[in-house]
Amino acid sequence: MRGRYIALLEATPEGLKMIGTPGWRMGEVMGVLVEEGGRQVFRAKSETVEATPERLEELRRFRGELDLLLLRGIAKGLGLPENVERDPGRELE
Repeated sequence: MRGRYIALLEATPEGLKMIGTPGWRMGEVMGVLVEEGGRQVFRAKSETVEATPERLEELRRFRGELDLLLLRGIAKGLGLPENVERDPGRELE
């Protein structure tokens, strides 16, 4: 978790792995990014938070940084070099 962004991780023999995609922390739950009425929002149960361009950019950066940390952790666990570079063109899935 960083700020309002949150991701679910699981331990695997190779290291930590992300479950699904990161989202927006909404109280005790995670709001997932969905499209409603032609616009993107973070939704958790009946609560909705607007997915503004700024929030989407912050989420993209959070995901990229988390991916990089996870790749480095897996590389270290496998005894590989940890100098993994982030793909700057990676988009949200």
